[in-house]
Amino acid sequence: MSKCNNIIDFVKHTKNGYVIPENISLEERMDKFPIISDVVAVSWYCNHNEIKIELGADFLSPGILPDRTGVVLLQPSHKFGHNNAVIVNADGTTRFTLVNPYRKNPYYYDGDEYEFLCTKIEGNRFGMIVGVGRKDKDTGGYLTTEWFYELDANTGSFDSYHVVR
Repeated sequence: MSKCNNIIDFVKHTKNGYVIPENISLEERMDKFPIISDVVAVSWYCNHNEIKIELGADFLSPGILPDRTGVVLLQPSHKFGHNNAVIVNADGTTRFTLVNPYRKNPYYYDGDEYEFLCTKIEGNRFGMIVGVGRKDKDTGGYLTTEWFYELDANTGSFDSYHVVR
């Protein structure tokens, strides 16, 4: 059997039974799937074999790596903590558990709450959005920011970052 390197026909499976293909426009999705519940599984084909990963109802939306060699799965941070993302290879094996880089950010303060929120492509750069929450000591209010971290999916390292909002 040859090595499986490429994801084909990626779909999301929802709690209410919809199977949503990857390349569907928002308008078409709203027309065909008016009520979407949680994504509970993802599947794709690799070397004519179906790879299906059950996620559970509290996983966040997965993102396909631009080279289609893997998928980033965002796990619920209340169960997995700050390092709540993994890269799964096209054959379904785990490539990396991503170590959230925010703690090394010069703006990090002890007590900050942070987690991976989603994948994002900026120009030709693939990365992760890290959400950060901090309680303001003076006002008692809660401040939130989001940071884009460029990801090297071959090494699991984050190469650069900037604030998004």
